[in-house]
Amino acid sequence: MSSLERTAKHTFIYMLGLMANRGVAFLLVPLYTRTFEPSVFATWDLATTTIIFLVPLFELGMASALVRYYHQHDEERERKKAIGTAFVFVLCSSAVFSIGAFLFAPWLAAAIFGDASLGHLVKLIAVTISLTAVSNQFLALLRAQERSMAFSIVNLARAVVGPLMILLLILVFDFGLVGVLWGDIAGIVCMGAAGLWLTRRHLVFAISGARLKSMLAFGLPLIPWALTISIITLSDRYFLRLWTDLEELAIYSLGFKVGMIMTLFTRAFQAAWPASAYRIAKEDDAREQLADGGRYVFSASALLAAGLALAAPELVAIFGGSDFYAPAIHITPWIVFSYALYQLTLLLLIAITITHKNYYVTVLAVGAVFVKLVLSVALIPKFGAYGAALSTFGSFCMLLIFGYLTAQRVYYIPYPLKPVAILVTVIALFNAAAFLFVYETTPVHTMVRIAMWCVLVAVLPVSGLIDPDTIRRLGRAAWRRVPRRTSHGEQGINANDA
Repeated sequence: MSSLERTAKHTFIYMLGLMANRGVAFLLVPLYTRTFEPSVFATWDLATTTIIFLVPLFELGMASALVRYYHQHDEERERKKAIGTAFVFVLCSSAVFSIGAFLFAPWLAAAIFGDASLGHLVKLIAVTISLTAVSNQFLALLRAQERSMAFSIVNLARAVVGPLMILLLILVFDFGLVGVLWGDIAGIVCMGAAGLWLTRRHLVFAISGARLKSMLAFGLPLIPWALTISIITLSDRYFLRLWTDLEELAIYSLGFKVGMIMTLFTRAFQAAWPASAYRIAKEDDAREQLADGGRYVFSASALLAAGLALAAPELVAIFGGSDFYAPAIHITPWIVFSYALYQLTLLLLIAITITHKNYYVTVLAVGAVFVKLVLSVALIPKFGAYGAALSTFGSFCMLLIFGYLTAQRVYYIPYPLKPVAILVTVIALFNAAAFLFVYETTPVHTMVRIAMWCVLVAVLPVSGLIDPDTIRRLGRAAWRRVPRRTSHGEQGINANDA
């Protein structure tokens, strides 16, 4: 199996696990919009935003460092040093941060929600973040070992327990927003327990000072990058709370949540690609293989993003459930394409981490944050939720452009830019036409937008970006999950998933 086929297989399996995990969470959004008042829905979104924003600070880049250093060494003893160091360090850092959150809960609640009486939510947020940071180490180890089936099983545990507990606490016990947070904690606990069981043979709860120093040297420069993504995608909520009202924030939150459906693919790719890229980098034709991977990742991202953007009216109607959330249809497309740009930026920046020149990532992160803050100040007070969406899209555009220029300078990869430009132009024209003329939820408008997306699918092979035979081969590889023997009697990559 080629590296590209292996990546396609693992991406597909990761996506199944993430769809089970986060997909069920997306399905709960219609329950929240129909059960909670818009102000409570906005408060819930601020809570989840804070969780996503602070997880990188709790784990300090250890998950990324674990994946990298697992492939840096072939000896099992050296790998176990990296694994043990990551787990012990994250346990300690999470405990320290959680104690601080409990001590300063009222002040943090005032800063996050504008209400010091919500300190109990801050404590639940701190517990959620700590458990997530620890569980991420199990997931990172499974990713490093390319045990994509085990990764999906761990996510499935959370997908089953978490939503069931949320439904029980909201619908039966009427716990409201607190029930959502407690239910999510229950799901994360089950995910962590499943991860601990599946990785138990590889865990060594001992820390190596020398290994910690090298892993922090790799992981800490990536924290500004993680914070950058959080600032670009999440800071809008805090600005909207300051400059508008909770109702405006609720509309933006719903549009953003619908746009985040795109992350089911971006997170799956993010889970599968680093381990594959680090392996490919050791081969003689690494640059050509990485360019091929880039073509197909771009094609898949572009088609999925275009489809979700064209389907925004229907998706907002399903998730929102009332006319109050209807303006969110103008938010969703910008968020979808923002995450598509983020996906492509991740593809580019993996070249930088291959060369260990992670300080370039820090420079890009600082620049992107500056652009985001400038656009937010300029657009959000005047245009509200729509301005927040534009600021997010503009920031990711800047990040992609400068990320491409930097990555190509550090580690050149021959990406095919001409067909990429053709497809981007066609997608932009189609979405603009749909928005202006056929962006209502009538059957005729829906059918026209479906036809537009089908035309985009037909444009791909014409542009030269993809080869139909390769697509069929990648599709077969994605579905092939049964361990097979090669002609030399060696076990295929699927053995890791057993």
